[in-house]
Amino acid sequence: MIRKTQRIESTSNSGNGENIAKLSNFERVLANSPAVFEAYSEYTQAIANGTIPAPLREKIALVVSELNNSEYDVSAHSQRGSRVGLSEGEITQSRLAESLDPRETDLLNFVQNTATKSGILNDKEFEAVKRFRDDNAFTIEVIALIALTIFENLLNNLAHTTLDFPLVKEIPHQR
Repeated sequence: MIRKTQRIESTSNSGNGENIAKLSNFERVLANSPAVFEAYSEYTQAIANGTIPAPLREKIALVVSELNNSEYDVSAHSQRGSRVGLSEGEITQSRLAESLDPRETDLLNFVQNTATKSGILNDKEFEAVKRFRDDNAFTIEVIALIALTIFENLLNNLAHTTLDFPLVKEIPHQR
């Protein structure tokens, strides 16, 4: 991917004063709209408090970010994934919607299909999430995480958000 000049400048006035220095470049871009910044913060906290464990949240975000060619988010979620215990191999596999665990592969394929087909799945594709975990709350939280990640990808791709994470190399897609 070729990095481009940032289109939406990072704000230095989010109403958070000195806390702005602690924000990622994505959050600095997001802070241009205090209302969206607040909503995003509450949404991410709600998902974090839900039923999806942190390593799996990062795997889901990696699938979606890879699909959307979001260099910023693939790099960010790779680093976050590493912080929550994912190996380099698991991160790479996740980007390809793959796992050594067949049930997790089913889930990551559900994520991939949902993101690429706007949620218009046949019964077999939908049942993939149920094979991983037959729980409506879990399924809805996965869908919410897909939507959140798509928002992040869109904003970072459109804004050309400057990387503040180590750049992750592109991988050849086998699908």
